[in-house]
Amino acid sequence: MKRLFIYFFFLFSSLYSFSQDDNPKEFQYQVSDDDKRYSELNDFVVVPLKGLSSDKIYSLLLSNINKTYKNPKEVISATEENKYIKINGFADNLYCFSSLGTPTCTGGNYTLEFYFKDDRMKVEMVSLTNSASYDLKRIGINKKSGSPRGMFKDTASTIENYFNTLIKNLTSETVKTDW
Repeated sequence: MKRLFIYFFFLFSSLYSFSQDDNPKEFQYQVSDDDKRYSELNDFVVVPLKGLSSDKIYSLLLSNINKTYKNPKEVISATEENKYIKINGFADNLYCFSSLGTPTCTGGNYTLEFYFKDDRMKVEMVSLTNSASYDLKRIGINKKSGSPRGMFKDTASTIENYFNTLIKNLTSETVKTDW
C-alpha cells in the first residue's frame, strides 16, 4: 500500500510540474542545441493579462498600436476582430555589434502576430530580419563553447529588450505619445 501511495505521489507531482504555465513570458535567446555558435529566439510568448477579456485585450492593443506607430494603417497588415492582429514594423538600431571597437547598428524588419483569449495574449514572432535580410531569429554570435563573442556581447540583449519593451508598452493601459 505504501509503494502504491508513493507511485501515485510521484505520478501526480510530475504531471503537475508540466502544467499549463510552461509558456515563455518574454522573448529570449538561447544557445542552439545543434550548433553552439548560434543563439535562437523563442518563436512566441504568452503574456498574462489577468481580468481582461479577449475583446478588451484586442481593443487595448489596437488602440496602443495606433498611438505608438507613426503610420498605424501601414503597420497593421491583418486583423480579425477580438481574435487576431498582425503587424509589420521596423526598428532602428536593432542589430548592434562592435567592429574594431566601433559600435555598428542596423535596423530590423519584423512581423508579429497577436492572438487573444480571456486573461492572456499570445505573440508570435513570424519574421525578424536586419536591413540586409539576415535572419535575426537565429544569429551566429557565439564562440564554439556557446559563450558570446566579444563583438556581439550585447546583440541578443538589445533585440530581447526591444521586443519585450514593445509588448509591455502595447499592453499597457497608459501609452505615452510623442506630440
